[in-house]
Amino acid sequence: MVRLWINRSIQTNGVIVVHTAERDAFSIPEFCLRHGFSQAKYFQIAAAGEGPRVMRVGKRVLISKEAAADWRMSREAAAAAIALEQGQRDP
Repeated sequence: MVRLWINRSIQTNGVIVVHTAERDAFSIPEFCLRHGFSQAKYFQIAAAGEGPRVMRVGKRVLISKEAAADWRMSREAAAAAIALEQGQRDP
């Protein structure tokens, strides 16, 4: 179950689009929703040692917005390095 801080939601053609309030940390389901992949994929990425930094608050596991930004930058750098190895200009 994903719990979101909802400012408003809009239903379009049977799809609910949710706008969340800006937060400083996200649960794993929220992080996955914001980045467009499944929780299963998140755990694959984390098991490979390529996931974002996490912090534990009680029983909760949270990802700060800074850790999410750092993770995105590291993924971009990794994609650029692979593209460079393959002789491509942009990934």
